Amino acid sequence: MLGFCATNNDGKQADIAKTLKKDLKLNDEVYNQMMVYYFAKADQWHNINEYLAMSKLPCSPAAIGEICYGFGKREISKAAFLKVKDADDKINLLIDYEFWEDAVKQAFTHKRQDDYIPRLQAEGGAIVDKYIRQAVQQQQLK
Repeated sequence: MLGFCATNNDGKQADIAKTLKKDLKLNDEVYNQMMVYYFAKADQWHNINEYLAMSKLPCSPAAIGEICYGFGKREISKAAFLKVKDADDKINLLIDYEFWEDAVKQAFTHKRQDDYIPRLQAEGGAIVDKYIRQAVQQQQLK
């Protein structure tokens, strides 16, 4: 019912969804993760992109990224993972979901980049080596 209310009539039934949230005693994080799931299920990617455009996300960017990845939307997933505040969590998510170029870029901005390079090389192979070479060249230019 929550998903139906959230995704039909261009969100005009959103008030019903909010009432259900209150009746079901869902906290904001759970409610908004459910909304992301139902938006994804209904191919309403513009709603998820609106969430990602917010300065303060209504739920965990990692959760948004994982949901979108599950629906095959890699670019939206990557955009969500890049919004994760904790640098270690962000890098690990990018590695886990094989966003190699961004994982390398984030690792090279991290104070403990050497903690990530071996894992990146082991899991990403030749493509990661290419991105590492590019990152090293860019550091040398600075």
